[in-house]
Amino acid sequence: MKRYPQTSIMWAANDNMALGLIDGAKEEGMRPGKDFVVGGIDWLPEALDAVKNGQMAVSIGGHFVEGMWALIMMYDYLNGFDFKEDHGVSIQTRMLALDKIAIDKLGNLTEKFSQSNLNRVDFSHFSKTHNPELKSYTFDIASLLSRL
Repeated sequence: MKRYPQTSIMWAANDNMALGLIDGAKEEGMRPGKDFVVGGIDWLPEALDAVKNGQMAVSIGGHFVEGMWALIMMYDYLNGFDFKEDHGVSIQTRMLALDKIAIDKLGNLTEKFSQSNLNRVDFSHFSKTHNPELKSYTFDIASLLSRL
């Protein structure tokens, strides 16, 4: 901020860095959400709180579903559905950008992704073993959120 005082937009590689930018800018007398906007990646609960209260503009996340997706694909592979034919061996996660409006609409994400809520999701819906008519996998954060 001292080197480039006219900076008004900051992007961080993760939410921890974004929160650090906010703290550092506050120390310089700047007001987050007013004098500058900042965004990050990860959907950390603290970052989502910062988005809700206007200190952070956006947090992008949902990549944590890759582990769930990988398990579904391994299960299908072990049951005779080779994902390489349809998808190759690389997964590209579609993440979601959450701003204040989206967070207000979705509600408490920490609660939504609690163990008890995830235990209620029928993940077989995403599996080719259980749905051989599936042409491609549709497992991403938006699909998961629609089931929570």
